[in-house]
Amino acid sequence: MYIYQIMKDEELFYIKDKQLKDSSVKADYIKYALIDNKGANVGIRYFENQYIAYTMLIDRSINPTATVEGLIPIRIEKLEIIRDGEIVETIVHK
Repeated sequence: MYIYQIMKDEELFYIKDKQLKDSSVKADYIKYALIDNKGANVGIRYFENQYIAYTMLIDRSINPTATVEGLIPIRIEKLEIIRDGEIVETIVHK
């Protein structure tokens, strides 16, 4: 449930070099949320003509934004959730 909620959230960060600082994780984007005073980060990568959520990183409560610090924030205006090739939900952020 948390990953689905994080993916629907507006906070998205672009990883310029596709490599997170001080990590072996490679990703194109990070979706961020604060859950229980910890940073919850979903790594998203482009694979076979689509973006896939493929890893989860948790930042300690001492610094819940450690993963996204220095990354480039991106504003999402419209999100389409697709299951089995069909759009099942469209979310428009204003």
